[in-house]
Amino acid sequence: MARQLQRHPAQGEITALIGPSGAGKSTLLGMIAGFVPVESGTLDFDGEDLLPLGPAARPVTTLFQDHNLFLHLSVFDNIAIGLHPGLRLNAAQRSQVRMPRAGSASARCSPGCRNSSGGQQQRVGWPACGQAVAAAG
Repeated sequence: MARQLQRHPAQGEITALIGPSGAGKSTLLGMIAGFVPVESGTLDFDGEDLLPLGPAARPVTTLFQDHNLFLHLSVFDNIAIGLHPGLRLNAAQRSQVRMPRAGSASARCSPGCRNSSGGQQQRVGWPACGQAVAAAG
């Protein structure tokens, strides 16, 4: 892994992490997100040390390449769980949720996503993009 890596992108700047297979790109991103332990050194983001923070407390959002859906949960719950760790809706709250229109991916996947197609699962995963944008806002 890198002995020292410093990057100070300007606000709104897009940065790419490029390297061959096995170079440590995913490991580095996992360290930033808090999924991979950092053996030594520091990990600062906007002047804040991220190492004491768990993954949910870090100011970053992870959008996985794979769907990573909870197949036993409904489409709505798969989307909502990313909005706040531990979010669960009671029956009264659930009744206030607008029902998906007939034939939509949401309707076809409910109550669980286990039997939905890859394309349907991908559409359920898209709200994670919105969560990433909202978190960055």
